[in-house]
Amino acid sequence: MAANWDERVDRFWQTASSEQPELALETMRALVAERDADDPAALYEWASVHDFLGREAEAIPLYRAALDHGLSGPRRPQAIIQLASSLRNVGNAGAAVDLLSGQSADEITGDAAQAFLALALHDAGDSTAALRTALLALAPTLPLYSRAVAEYANSLRTKDHKMNTPLSIREPHGVEEYPRLVEIWRSAVRATHNFLSESDFLEIESHLVPAYFPAVSLLLAERDGVVVGFAGVADHNLEMLFVDDAERGGGVGSALLRAAIERFDVQRVDVNEQNPGAHGFYLSKGFTEIGRSEVDGDGKPYPILHLQLKK
Repeated sequence: MAANWDERVDRFWQTASSEQPELALETMRALVAERDADDPAALYEWASVHDFLGREAEAIPLYRAALDHGLSGPRRPQAIIQLASSLRNVGNAGAAVDLLSGQSADEITGDAAQAFLALALHDAGDSTAALRTALLALAPTLPLYSRAVAEYANSLRTKDHKMNTPLSIREPHGVEEYPRLVEIWRSAVRATHNFLSESDFLEIESHLVPAYFPAVSLLLAERDGVVVGFAGVADHNLEMLFVDDAERGGGVGSALLRAAIERFDVQRVDVNEQNPGAHGFYLSKGFTEIGRSEVDGDGKPYPILHLQLKK
């Protein structure tokens, strides 16, 4: 009897049309009436037809009832996803996030829960978490770069975390912190200096610890006990300011620049012309362009814009 009922339900879904809502409701109502009033499978199918017809508000309590009455088997993961989707569609994205968080992949729905979680996170205002969730679901399916995509996804941090976690600015404890500064430099330069040749990138990196860091007064930005950016000043010139790419947009650069101006009376900064993001950042902070050089300080073909802080 149960198998026959399931087969007739499957046939219903093969031919159901949202353009004939009353027929769909009438047909499913007859099928549901064959089961007990608290039968979880029947409650699920009754919820699903309302959902199918765009009646999410009516479907939500039916999905909940099906789950509360012990819905199991292939229908259970589908009910969770469909309930979450309905909650999102009626404007309750937060409840959808709560429902789908921690929901693992299964043989029936695959990683669909993660896809719907990403949508719910986006609607809840956490676009970074949404992107991270989607990328982590996508990564295992990639024939190449799976590990890289997963690592980049895990490095993403939510905007709320960046903006709400306290940031401290301090001087370095010693040369033992230089390796972390090199990591930040790599992350920042890879993200913003795509004009830099690989050989020049490696050459600059080789000079950081023995020459460049010792030549400046350093300031470090720290969040959650982790250094996330640094600045270096010499003779009122801002010689370096780099922020871990995962922390961009979290106020780290602004905090470092403000501290460098206050503590070391920064008045000037040179910016690569091919890095418009940095150029725009300093202009927005009160600097003005006072000159241009065709090559950088090492004579390399990277034009430099000279900026000065307006008084």
